[in-house]
Amino acid sequence: MKRVCAWSRSVVVGFFVVSLCLWMGTGQSWAFQTRISDTVYVGSGKVLHGPYLFCGDSVRLDGEVDGDVFVIAQKVVVNGAVRGDFIGVANSVDINAPVAGDARVGAGEVTLRSAVGGSFTAAASSLYIEKNGRVGRDLVFAVNRFGLDGEVGRHVSATGETVYLDGKIGGNVRLSETSSLRLGKKAVIEGDLVYSGPSKAVLQQGAQVKGKQHWTRTEGKQRYRYEKYLDVISGFLSLILIWIVLRWLLPGVWEGLGSEIADKPGKSLLMGGIAFFTIPLLAITLMFSVIGVPLALILVFFYLLLIYLSKIIVATASGMAIGRYTGWQENIHPFWLFLLGLSLVQLLTMIPQIGWAFAVTVVWLGTGAAISKLFKPKQV
Repeated sequence: MKRVCAWSRSVVVGFFVVSLCLWMGTGQSWAFQTRISDTVYVGSGKVLHGPYLFCGDSVRLDGEVDGDVFVIAQKVVVNGAVRGDFIGVANSVDINAPVAGDARVGAGEVTLRSAVGGSFTAAASSLYIEKNGRVGRDLVFAVNRFGLDGEVGRHVSATGETVYLDGKIGGNVRLSETSSLRLGKKAVIEGDLVYSGPSKAVLQQGAQVKGKQHWTRTEGKQRYRYEKYLDVISGFLSLILIWIVLRWLLPGVWEGLGSEIADKPGKSLLMGGIAFFTIPLLAITLMFSVIGVPLALILVFFYLLLIYLSKIIVATASGMAIGRYTGWQENIHPFWLFLLGLSLVQLLTMIPQIGWAFAVTVVWLGTGAAISKLFKPKQV
């Protein structure tokens, strides 16, 4: 149960972030059509021209989308054809209609009942490709449970705790740290089967592996080592989602905070450093009085929130600076500049030995910019 909860927290997708980074490099100006609501519904017979971004608690696409589709929701159901790529982040995703390009999905549960023309990449708790489901090219996934009754055109590269194959795979299958691998009687692997785990695969009578089979024994406790990487990516993705939602609710909020750093980085760093030492001391002092206890808790809560958001603030400022330096600011949507800045910040804070120094600097700059903006006198 603990592992399932860990997976549900890790609805992640390095594939999602990598795809965005690759597209950003094309130099195009991305003008998204957007639909943001509690419930988003595209009726049957309608054709939308993308790229389209859908955000909501529930997203149901019965109509077609001519272009790429980006979805952020709790529940996503795709019943209309997507003539482009599909990128989705949700609690559950059901793809019941063809996707012409690639599909990149991060979710708790993912079900494919139709054809994906390109490659399919998923990070989820469970992934199931039903009998009518087909991946035209490669399948890459990191899941807790995986089932295949459909078809994969080329190779499968994956990590999964429990894997059941009962469909056709046109190339090689490579699985790492798999605790349970079973091949049903209808399973056909045209290439090699290479896998690692604590036990050998179970092949039912009729299952075919036309290439070589190679099993590497690993201890059971090692099979979850990839989760630390998923945790990093899930944190990365959560920052992206927060940036999107708050920018929609409070237009200009990130640009305003980023400008505080860009205009006066020294002031932001100083304010953040002072706050880093004084706010905890102030909270401790308030705890000595009955009235001060709730104030101390509120103060600590909001300061921790600022610390969490500081990476977004600094990433926005970094993206703005890169945009001004390269001239991309006029041609690229702010989201792509933010994503570039966030990638840079993330890499710097992960450098061995000195990453902690960058992390502290990010916290000081971000919290300092927020505090400076909060107490900045309003111009009349």
